[in-house]
Amino acid sequence: MNSKPLSYDSLKTVLRYLQPNTRILLSSRIPSIRFAERAVPMKIKNLCIATHYIEINRTRYHIGIYRSGDDRRVNGVNGHTCDVDEFGIPGYIKDGILPVEKNLFGERGDGDLEHLERRLEKEKLRLSKLLEFQSREICMDEWNTFYSIMGNCPNLPQHYKYGIKKDNKEAIQEAIKLYDWNIKLMENDLVPFQNRRDNFRPKLEIRVIKNWSVVERVNYTGDLHKAIKALFEFMFSKKLSIQVDSFRSFSKCPMSLDIKLRVRNLMLAFDHLTNLELVKSIIDEKLEKMTIFTNYLTEDLILNFDENIIKTSKHLKISKLNKNDKIFPFIRRLGNETIELGEAPKGFLESKDFIIFIRKWVKLDKPIGTCLIIGYYAREDDKCIKILNRVSKIRGAIAGDKYVNVPMRSPTVLKVSNERLSDRETQFKMVVVDLDLSSI
Repeated sequence: MNSKPLSYDSLKTVLRYLQPNTRILLSSRIPSIRFAERAVPMKIKNLCIATHYIEINRTRYHIGIYRSGDDRRVNGVNGHTCDVDEFGIPGYIKDGILPVEKNLFGERGDGDLEHLERRLEKEKLRLSKLLEFQSREICMDEWNTFYSIMGNCPNLPQHYKYGIKKDNKEAIQEAIKLYDWNIKLMENDLVPFQNRRDNFRPKLEIRVIKNWSVVERVNYTGDLHKAIKALFEFMFSKKLSIQVDSFRSFSKCPMSLDIKLRVRNLMLAFDHLTNLELVKSIIDEKLEKMTIFTNYLTEDLILNFDENIIKTSKHLKISKLNKNDKIFPFIRRLGNETIELGEAPKGFLESKDFIIFIRKWVKLDKPIGTCLIIGYYAREDDKCIKILNRVSKIRGAIAGDKYVNVPMRSPTVLKVSNERLSDRETQFKMVVVDLDLSSI
């Protein structure tokens, strides 16, 4: 059967209807189509960029460091990923010490290899004893030993630890699986220290893992961040147009300035401006919605507000603010049509600060349609009613059914209302409305 290659225009038509992940895979394997592939707009529903992975429409490309010929990652203990030295020792380990929060050994220790190896042998003895208990009846004088082993088993469900019976074979089998898995992880943790003791420098490589399968391998040169940046550039560099419905960023790695994304909804998790500035460099247009996941409002964010992209989004959501005196200085500088605070500072709505805030807000003379939403946790409607009652005492305010109209410059009013979202969640909404429509 004779076959003819697709023409350039036909190839672009085919590429236009392929899923983004399929396009990336074909482009990586067939260099001859890359020019045409870059010329076709790419549409992505969900894009997430983190320090060590990129996720496109729920398909994750994870970057990790591995010993050549070994499937166990050398830099991913307990979910922590970082660079390693020539022996494979992770960068968060100082002078050979394993921090307890990143340590499978259950104790700080002094980083001494022999000490850690003895700790590993102790785990192996516990496993051996469990295997023995599994094959025979447990004697009365062995009960304390059995209980101790089960109680020290990592990640064993509580009902197995404290509700076990001597003949509970299911609990023993579960504990055996967990001990066996933990021992393998501990052995893997010790390998870099053993390498240093033996002065052995393993060959290390970076692997790109897609859905548990290796799609690319490159030599590790000491900087994992360069690898994620290179992956990002390979996926998106030189493309004519990249349209993203929802973009999440948890990365502090510098991104290529020649890549521009047309993003509708942006979600950020950050505690300072670094993450925001990195994303700003690759965002091409105004946003419809922006969500910031942060537990506090930083001074940097307020001082540098005019320099960033927060004010460009139509809808801005901030997960939480924790200081009453920061709300108005921040909110008054925003020009977003809708601003949503997932959770107000504790006691803010119940205090006089909320009344003062409303009075200041009214003086800003915001345009019709401007909306501020504040989340509030309360099971009792009485608490919400009391808050509205306090609002109704503002001069000129008129109370209605679960709302209060606060006068502004004619012909508008600020409508403050309360809406229940669930058994324990409500929200207060402050909307600038036309005076004639304020009772609707």
